[in-house]
Amino acid sequence: MAADSDKLNGAVNRRMARGLTQIMRGLLGVNHATT
Repeated sequence: MAADSDKLNGAVNRRMARGLTQIMRGLLGVNHATT
């Protein structure tokens, strides 16, 4: 059970990290477009 929960947490963390990088990239793109 613990191994499954660790695996699930890892997948969630990777997905959240990917989402954050996409958001940051989008914000940087907006900043570059406005300057």
